[in-house]
Amino acid sequence: MVIATMAVSTAQELEAAIASIRKQNYAQAEAMLKTQAAEGKNSAASFYLGHTYYLMAMEALKEEEKAALLDQCLRTHDQAIGKRPKDAFNYIGKAYYYLAKNNLTEANSQLATARGLESDDIRALTEGAIAYMRLFQHPLADQQLKRLAADNSSVFISRAESKGPDNMEVLTASGYVYFLQGVYPLAESKYLKVLAKDPSNIDARFRLAQAYYKQSKYENTEKELLDVISRDPKFAPAYREIAEFYYAVARAGFKSEEYFAKAKEYALKYRALVGDDLVANQRFAALLYFTGSYAECITEVDKLMQDPSLANNISLKRLRAYSLAEVGRFEEAKKAMEDVMSSVKEEDKAGLDYKTLGIIYLGLNDDAKATEYINKAIALDADNKNIWKQLYEKAKVDKDWTNAQRYLVKHLTSTDNPDSRDIYMASWLTYRNKDNNACITWTNKALELYPKEGDLYLYKARAYNRMGGQDQAMADTYQQYLQLIDDLGEDEKAKNADGIGEAASALAVHYYGDEFKNYPRSYKYALIAIKYGNEKYKESAEKLKAFYDGQKITPEEEN
Repeated sequence: MVIATMAVSTAQELEAAIASIRKQNYAQAEAMLKTQAAEGKNSAASFYLGHTYYLMAMEALKEEEKAALLDQCLRTHDQAIGKRPKDAFNYIGKAYYYLAKNNLTEANSQLATARGLESDDIRALTEGAIAYMRLFQHPLADQQLKRLAADNSSVFISRAESKGPDNMEVLTASGYVYFLQGVYPLAESKYLKVLAKDPSNIDARFRLAQAYYKQSKYENTEKELLDVISRDPKFAPAYREIAEFYYAVARAGFKSEEYFAKAKEYALKYRALVGDDLVANQRFAALLYFTGSYAECITEVDKLMQDPSLANNISLKRLRAYSLAEVGRFEEAKKAMEDVMSSVKEEDKAGLDYKTLGIIYLGLNDDAKATEYINKAIALDADNKNIWKQLYEKAKVDKDWTNAQRYLVKHLTSTDNPDSRDIYMASWLTYRNKDNNACITWTNKALELYPKEGDLYLYKARAYNRMGGQDQAMADTYQQYLQLIDDLGEDEKAKNADGIGEAASALAVHYYGDEFKNYPRSYKYALIAIKYGNEKYKESAEKLKAFYDGQKITPEEEN
């Protein structure tokens, strides 16, 4: 009975420590795990202690601090392996150490050792699956290694599922693996199974929200994140996630004003929750960048960099350069990014580095260099494939119509299967910006997809009219519009009265002109303009009618 009680106590202590890790409360997790690891109660405690040092190292701002934490990580795992060499846990932990050192060969070797031990421990199996996906995601992993990592991640998950298919830890971990693989519907289904059994499972609910977001299920995303916060008001990652969510959705034009305000509100709540040390301040600065508070981000970074030991910190340099680009201080941003690129090894240059350089050179009106860097960003990271679309969405929210057209056209011309709605928007933007030749080109493409969309004919006809010397093309397009409208009932025609009046008035004038002098046809269109047009179109049409009545001319009969 005493042994059973101790086992329950140990399990509870471990769960409490893991919960602290997930809340990013690493100091608390370290204190709890140190005792458990020292007592040698289980290898899992040593794994999570070493992993805590790894996570702390990944956030450390000072290089000497990062190195010391990674040394602690490795030492913790090696000591545990010395005591239990047949236990898979700490080989998985060592793999993370080698990932941090960019030694993918050794990371893969450590994971292969863990796999070969064929552990029965469900938690070791799930952590192995996740570690393999981290190897898959590493920017230096080539395609062969990615395939190997994905396959072995599936092996670990399959073993875990065979041991406990309905085990909560297995369901949560397999959901996370599917999430990392980009199979979001499967991830969602796993998390929902967990929550059906345990609605209070914060980790599953938080990850469910992330899966919803990836599927553009925005209402569900918001609901689940707010639920996480209401259940655990100290779960800091949820505040960061919902702040970034509100900002991203606002940038896409959804409830913009309200959601921009909420992004700032939750960023400040996150700031109040995480404290006031160097790491917390760096986290907050990063959140300011990811929620669009770029000027505030620059201020926070500048404060941090006043510490001489942080003056050359590459993470802070990056945040500053990225933010300078976003606020349009392109010359300063260019110098800052050149400093970043000269400070890191080639293999450490990130997709966001090249994306930012692309934005900078767009701001400096150097399209060739901008395109070069954006193509590099796309080649380096598949998540960047929609950079042009993202730039277009931002310009659209800012009502920067010139750049919205510029970026959307670049997106469309660099995409194999463009969205039909984007082609429609290219027609509207080029029409709005009076780029007449481009308007005709994109409107023709849009009409292939939307042949019964009346506004497209109007855009095209107006573009021909603005160009001059294109009277017949203009007339043909207006006639196509009226033929389309003619199939509608009177109620629908009433809704399109302005367009009908515009087209009929233009055609009445066209057939009145010296080149045609087709008065009966002109008269026919004048009567249509009088019936449907607004005062502007009625006035000119009534003058034509009066002229034709005086000349005893009768209107051409309708076909």
